[in-house]
Amino acid sequence: MNKPSPSLIREELDRILGDRHFQGANRASAFLKYIVEETLSGRDNRLKEYTIGIEVFQKGNDFLPQADPSVRIDAGRLRKKLDQYYLTKKEEGVEISIPKGGYVPRFRFHASRLPGGEIKLKPPTLSVKPFESQSTKEPALITELLYQEMKKAVGKSDDFALLGDSDINSDFQITGKLYKRRSSFILYCDLLRSDSGTIVWTESFPLKNPGRFPLRMAEAVAAQVAAVVAGRGGVLYDLLGEQMQNTEEIPEDILGIRILFVLHKKLMEPGIAGRLRIALERLINKHENRGDLRAFLSQMYWDFCMDVDWNATVNHDDSFAFYREKALKLAAKAKELDPEGEDTLVSGIRSAFHEEDIETLRALTERLFRSNDVSALSMATGALLYSLSGGWETGITILENTLPLIPSYPGWFHHLTCQYHLRQMDYEIVISKAGRFTEGDVLWYYIYTAAALGLLGNIIEGKAYWEELLRQCPAFKKGVRNFLSNYVKETQLLELILSGLTAVKQKPPPIK
Repeated sequence: MNKPSPSLIREELDRILGDRHFQGANRASAFLKYIVEETLSGRDNRLKEYTIGIEVFQKGNDFLPQADPSVRIDAGRLRKKLDQYYLTKKEEGVEISIPKGGYVPRFRFHASRLPGGEIKLKPPTLSVKPFESQSTKEPALITELLYQEMKKAVGKSDDFALLGDSDINSDFQITGKLYKRRSSFILYCDLLRSDSGTIVWTESFPLKNPGRFPLRMAEAVAAQVAAVVAGRGGVLYDLLGEQMQNTEEIPEDILGIRILFVLHKKLMEPGIAGRLRIALERLINKHENRGDLRAFLSQMYWDFCMDVDWNATVNHDDSFAFYREKALKLAAKAKELDPEGEDTLVSGIRSAFHEEDIETLRALTERLFRSNDVSALSMATGALLYSLSGGWETGITILENTLPLIPSYPGWFHHLTCQYHLRQMDYEIVISKAGRFTEGDVLWYYIYTAAALGLLGNIIEGKAYWEELLRQCPAFKKGVRNFLSNYVKETQLLELILSGLTAVKQKPPPIK
């Protein structure tokens, strides 16, 4: 495919600079215009950090990029704004991007954002090998019950096909060994790749003495293992997600959608969100009566609205309202098409949470908790939002029971533990828990840590976290209350966090 002409590139540049994502963003606009024009004029070899600092940001001749990272920070923000712009752009045309590691823009046609076209995943196949007992004193009944119930539990999966226990053609095999420890048992399970015999996952599950009800015990343990291996956010989802992360292809089937959705929830990267949006819109056009697809898309827009566009409310940008309207309409349509569906309930809960409709949120969450065969990821999401809306004790109990079923759960679940311990005034625990936020949610690490240090009276250290927060997101200083209120719904807790942040913003007391 031919490269875009300079006239088409300049037309796209004008569209970008006039878009709502760039309104009021003078530094990003000047940065983008400069590097595009320099490249079109054949001077792309001048696009170095020092030159950009001098020419675009009026740094003095003594500007030292090694000591002043502002150009690199602004480049990161510009890349993010471009990702946001193209996330909502449906029509084909020219795309301008800035590859990481440099400042020379890349120009290509928008259609080439999707190399490789669509893919349809072949569902992995599973087999369960007969379980082994490692104790001569252990009744064979328990081992056989665990094996049979495991096949039933794995066979309920909508995403992965169960083959016979002796089928050597399955992609993965589940094996189990049962050990007796005094009056209890331990089941060790492995997941192996059938072609190589490589163990990709192993875990132990303690079992209490089954007594007169061995079948109940076997059912419970089998359901737990099946959720960890084949459930949403489970081991197989992680393995397939890693493969999908390394491509730019767009899934065209529901399994691919679910895997990409879980990957999006874990990483919160604009590029993955863009692929997910395109895939969902294509499938919705093909399957107009599927409510789950609209529910997925509604949740994706809430994620994008809450966690990607940090500056919307501060800069009076209409991005928040734009995505909010889309999320609400999609959730309403999902409810019309599939009112009792798992994904419909979760999208309704998300909408009620962000709209601060506590009555609706609790009603929908309690329906989700009563539902059968709900994935651990959906259950944990409902428990998180239920807790943050005031149902702390119930929500925390459910979350603690479901997170072990999600081997690599999204970092934003740590909102619950941080806010819970803030309410308990366990500020040292808050600091330790805040460190678990992942890269996509790292600002919350600085927020909770700075607030906890401020409440402990450790002003000097807390101020360092506050300054790092502002370095990464300067707009936060102007809209701190509005931003926090997106996830902190209790007024008293919100005021507590704000008081901690206020403390570290003050001038530290003199050292005596």
